[in-house]
Amino acid sequence: MYISIGKIVFSFSLTILFSFQGISQIKPFRTLYDSTSQLTIYLYQKTDTVFQKKTKQKIVQSDTLCTYSSPETSQQRLLGVHMRYTYGAKTLHGICNLPLLIQTSLFKKEIDTLEKKDNFFQTQKPYTIPTITDIQLWQFFLKPISDCEGGLFRGLNTYDPVGFSFGFLQFAANGRGKDSAFAEYFRQVLISPKGHALFPNLTITDKYRQFRDTVSRRMYRTSDFMPRPNEARPHPLRQLLNPDSSRIDDKELINAAKFLYLVDSDTSFRTIQVRLAIKWAKQILNSYWSKSQEAGFSALDINGQSFKVCIVLVDLIHHGRARFEDIQKVLSQPQADEQTMINKLLALDTNGSGKRAKELKLALQKLNMPAITGLVCIRKEGDWVFEKKK
Repeated sequence: MYISIGKIVFSFSLTILFSFQGISQIKPFRTLYDSTSQLTIYLYQKTDTVFQKKTKQKIVQSDTLCTYSSPETSQQRLLGVHMRYTYGAKTLHGICNLPLLIQTSLFKKEIDTLEKKDNFFQTQKPYTIPTITDIQLWQFFLKPISDCEGGLFRGLNTYDPVGFSFGFLQFAANGRGKDSAFAEYFRQVLISPKGHALFPNLTITDKYRQFRDTVSRRMYRTSDFMPRPNEARPHPLRQLLNPDSSRIDDKELINAAKFLYLVDSDTSFRTIQVRLAIKWAKQILNSYWSKSQEAGFSALDINGQSFKVCIVLVDLIHHGRARFEDIQKVLSQPQADEQTMINKLLALDTNGSGKRAKELKLALQKLNMPAITGLVCIRKEGDWVFEKKK
């Protein structure tokens, strides 16, 4: 791993070093301070000989752990672990804090101590969001998809081809068009006083449709969020947050720490994620409904499908893992029971090893609370609501 040399501050503070168990015996090999946000980033390293199951050989594994602390407290929180991703002939580098991906890290014990459980489903219970109708039902709806994405409000991933994804649904920085959930979340961050203080060079113009860097004078237009065919240059918003996927640099670490700090210190940014996630799910349902109407399948659309079937549809359509025509064939079998329909829809997922389909099926099996029994998804005046099946 190469980490660019920026403003380095070496810390010899015993208060910081021994402020919690689990990492107290390790000294950071580097400390990075960002004067704008007043966040401090700590980098730790471990090397050990581990047994590789696939090759059945012992290899030397080297891991880097990143944490951060805020001006309000010296207590460190998990930022991420150095991850690598083979993409064609390239090896991409970044950080990640998603539990399923970092469970084999040499820092497992330290991570368990550092990480506070802020799973989307668990932490939503004490929060009240009165302006969102049926928030608990939408919470149940989003839970299986969230489980497949790590399920953390502070979930972060910068090492795969997306370059920068965040939140309990892993909103991606390379999202398409004006409806990109990540772009909208970032707009909401910049609108807020706390978020603007972290990104003072960025302003919003044209009714929140554009970002402007007041230093470089670069304008990040909504149209820039739409990937252009055969274009080699990086996605603009991704380039803003994570400019170089071949290494982990200071800008990537600082931007990641800022995103985590907001959700760690202010629950309103979690509420924004929930609002946008519900909007995102409804947009997907609307897009499929409109397409089915245009194709002349008015009797076979998703209006009136069961709660769990619609969850699978949203997940399949969002990731583009099934063709519209194939989904319609499954939905055209009204006599099929819910589980049969779910199994057939999941079987359409031919991407990779089918790991996502297996994870979603398991998450759906755990979703067995009485509140959703007999619920169907109904389209009313352009909106989507849940009602008991008549």
